[in-house]
Amino acid sequence: MAEDELFKFEEGLTQLCREVRPLDDITVWVEQVNDPPLASYIIHFNRNDNGSVVNTEIVSISRLDIEDKSAGQKILAAINKV
Repeated sequence: MAEDELFKFEEGLTQLCREVRPLDDITVWVEQVNDPPLASYIIHFNRNDNGSVVNTEIVSISRLDIEDKSAGQKILAAINKV
């Protein structure tokens, strides 16, 4: 993903966090580990309280996770755990 696509991905995940956990302040950071076509991503979900990170959940997804649609399950599980 290009840098602007990663930013849009982060924004989309942040919006999803607001829908799933509306009372929590959760921030999202995505890093691309490998270059396409075998791209893998590490997604950091940070739950914040008064400006400090109080919990972090990290999930790794690969191109295969995206193709077989298991990425969504992994992401939702991480959001619910953080």
